[in-house]
Formats: sequence, C-alpha cells, structure tokens
Amino acid sequence: MKFLKSLLFLIMAFSSVTYLSAQTGTEDASLTAPDIDPNPLDSGGNGTFVFTINNVNGFYPATSGITLTIEMFLITPEAGVASIYGPGADLFSWTYDAATNTYNGVQTGTIGTLFSANVFVDFDVTGDSTEPESLNGFEARIDNLPVDGNTTNNFASSFTWTEPVDGDVIGHLYLDENNNGVQDAGEPDLPNVDVIVTDSNGDMQTVTSDANGDWSATVPAGATTADVDETDADYPAGSTQTEGDDPSMVTAIAGETVDAGIDGYYLPGDVFGHVYFDANNNGVQDAGELDLANIDVIVTDSNGDVQTVTTDANGDWTATVPAGTTMADVDETDADFPAGAVQTEGDDPTTVTAISGESVDAGIDGYYVPSEVFGHLYLDENNNGMQDAGEPDLADVDVIITDVNGDMQTVTSDANGDWSAPVPAGTTTADVDETDADYPTGSTQTEGDDPTVVEAIPNTPTDAGNDGYYTPTEVFGHLYLDENNNGMQDAGEPDLADVDVIITDSNGDMQTVTSDANGD
Repeated sequence: MKFLKSLLFLIMAFSSVTYLSAQTGTEDASLTAPDIDPNPLDSGGNGTFVFTINNVNGFYPATSGITLTIEMFLITPEAGVASIYGPGADLFSWTYDAATNTYNGVQTGTIGTLFSANVFVDFDVTGDSTEPESLNGFEARIDNLPVDGNTTNNFASSFTWTEPVDGDVIGHLYLDENNNGVQDAGEPDLPNVDVIVTDSNGDMQTVTSDANGDWSATVPAGATTADVDETDADYPAGSTQTEGDDPSMVTAIAGETVDAGIDGYYLPGDVFGHVYFDANNNGVQDAGELDLANIDVIVTDSNGDVQTVTTDANGDWTATVPAGTTMADVDETDADFPAGAVQTEGDDPTTVTAISGESVDAGIDGYYVPSEVFGHLYLDENNNGMQDAGEPDLADVDVIITDVNGDMQTVTSDANGDWSAPVPAGTTTADVDETDADYPTGSTQTEGDDPTVVEAIPNTPTDAGNDGYYTPTEVFGHLYLDENNNGMQDAGEPDLADVDVIITDSNGDMQTVTSDANGD
C-alpha cells in the first residue's frame, strides 16, 4: 500500500503504478504478492490499492473456499480504511482485523473460467508516517486454491497502487473602476492581494495575486474554498464586490485546472465643489459673501448614470461616483438659485476625472446678480427743493458711478433727466459731473446730495434719489431824486442811497435789499 502526500490542489486525477503483474498460482497452492512499499507518507494522503484476480482456466463455485487476504502496514486506526469494493471484492465476504490491520475475505461467489475482476481498497491517511519504505505498504495473498485435476496455472494477479494527483484552482482580481461588473480596457488588476484557500481536507494555504491580478493554488480534489483577504494591506479598503463571489467555492478535479472565477471590486471616488454668491462681482469669495445653500447639482458619472446632490449650509456639495470622466452641472432652474445670475468664477458644467478611493475637486462656482442704481436730475427753477409741474428735466448730464470694487463708469441722463447704472451689490457712489457742458453752471443743489452714497442690493434697483438744481435769476433797479420832476434823471440829479427795497419772489418769499451809493 502507498499513501499520498498532503494534497495542495482542488482537482484530483489518478496515476496508476503497477508494482507486480502476472503473479501466478497453481492448484492447491497460494498466490502471494510481494510487498508494495511506497515512500514515507505525510498527513492528508489517500490512495487506492488494486488487486486483480485473473482465472486463466478452471471453474470455482462459491463453495470452493478460496480466501483473499489484504494486509496493510502502518495504517493506524487514526488513518482508517475507507472501503473495500469492486467486482472482485463482491465475490468474497470480508472481515476487518484491527489488531493486524488486515482485510480477510472468504469466497462467496463463483469464479468462472477466464474470469477477471478487480478488488479496490481505498485508504485515507490523516496521520504522518516517517518509516522507511520497507515498512510502509501492503501484502495480498490468495490461499486454498482447490485441486481440480488440472496442473496448469489457474490464477494470475497484478498489484497496483493508484495515487491521487493534485489539481489547480485559479482566479483573478481586478479593480472595477466604473462599477459595471466587468473588467474594461484600462481597468487595473489587483496585485499582491492574499487569497486564503481551504482544500477538501480542511488544510489552508495563502497565495498571493501576481502583477496581473492572477492567483493559483495546488490542492487535492474535492470541495475547495477561496477567500480573498479583505484585511490585506493591498486590498482596496472600503470597496464593494461587483463581479464574482467571495468566498468562492469550487470542486477541484485531479490533474485539471478549475477556475474559481473573477473577482471585481469597485472602489468609488468622490467629486466635490462649492457654490457661493459673488455679490461684488470680483470673481472670488470675499469675507461676508454668502454661500449658496440648497442648490441642486446634477452629476453624471463615467457610466452615464445621473444623480442629483444638494449644496449644504456652507454651499458645499459632494457626490460618490465611479472612476472616470464626471460632469457636474449646477441646476439654474433650482428655486434657490439666484435668478438672473451670471457666473464669475468656475465653469458650469464642470468636467473632472474621478479617481477610485480619492476625492477630486470640481472647483468653486461663484455667481453674481447685477444690481442697479438710478436717479433723476431736474432744474428747480423756483428754488423750492422739489420738481414742480413745468420745471424742466436736466438731459445729457454725466453722472460718475463708483461701485463697491472701486470700478468707475459714466452714465448720462436721458431726455427725462433719468439715469441708471448696473453695479455689483454694495456701497455705490453717484456723482453728478458739474463740469459737464450741459450742467447748469452756477446752480446750487436744492434737492438731494451730490455725491450720493447708496447700498446696491442684489437683483433689486436702488434709488439714488432726485437731484434738483436752482439757477437764480436777478432783478435790479435804480433810485434817484427827480429834482425837476421830468421823469428821468438829468445830469446832476442825485442818486438815492441807503433806501430799502422789499423783494417778494414767485414763491411769496420776501427779502429786503438796500440801494447803494449809486442808488442801485
């Protein structure tokens, strides 16, 4: 008998070695095979001893009393004998003697002329044997061959030790970057990842995927489990499996290679961004400028799948996506998006390349909603601080606007005396240009302030007020003494100095002026 060394693979084939063949026996004699002595045995071995009965001639009924003895050496009770079977074994009644580790068979079936059949004994070794070859093995012997008057050979036999051959189980690991359940061109293999393989004997071994993500293990035939080690430092922590099963269970076959399958792992990446209100239209978020919360961002990943995420209270958003080209599009139709806004920072939509296991910044998006300041200019002819019916508007007068960023622009009042200027939100100054040719030179302001300072409000027109200007007119006269009473001042007639003149204007306002030394 020979025992097989520990099996390393899941697949088992049988390789037969014939130790003795055509051993003959005559009537009324014994047929004894020499010992079959395999090498020292390791735990987990198994194999099959085959004894072939060949009856060259003669006829032996069940009552002939032929016996077949199979003795095993160094097969301990721990190892046990799995079974004895086969068409040859079926011709005998068997008992097992544990003390001598022997199977004893007594003929119970007819052995006909030219009969040939095998007796199989399966061994399953669970212990180790380090004995020399001469002490390992088996012996088989046929006794009580009956006399039938024929002196020719009646039996021949062969003794074969059949040992199992290991098989292979294989597998492949890769990173499924786009989460589609197959390994696409360019998707990386997973090297240096441990796979724990448990064979049909319960023995475990650890193999490691190579540079191509492939792994292989040699195992005995039978049920085998392959378990990818998620605790391995090279395993993509946090990933989910998109292809295959882990652990994988297959049936190893001796002498063959069995595929335990492909295991794909998806490790998502993140893309993130920030949205804010660029109140002063300078392309950066300054202190005090608001984050834009509750704005939807539509994210399209490398598979074409679409998801909508929403900015938080800080204006930040993030989306978990597979690796690859990813597009983020701020939803301008969102009720919380500032209507009428224009983008001052970033690009929308934004396209980035997501990376497995990493966070990629899709950038900052700033939005500016233009504000407007406006005003009105008129000529306050009656100097009452308001524009009365009939008092003219001041057209074609320049107004210099300085916005919150210090940027200046000049706008001009229209035919109605109105002016307006688009500006960013914030402190804005409007200054009527007194040097303009159409400005009423010498006038004084009777309504409003110049320059005027206002706070521009986003998306809301802000009134910088009315500016009224009064250009005074002059009445004058002369007083004299008409000595000759002719109604005109003749030479030598004196002027009247220091005489009060009470003036009442169009508003009913009164003032007193006094004639000078010339009577004026």
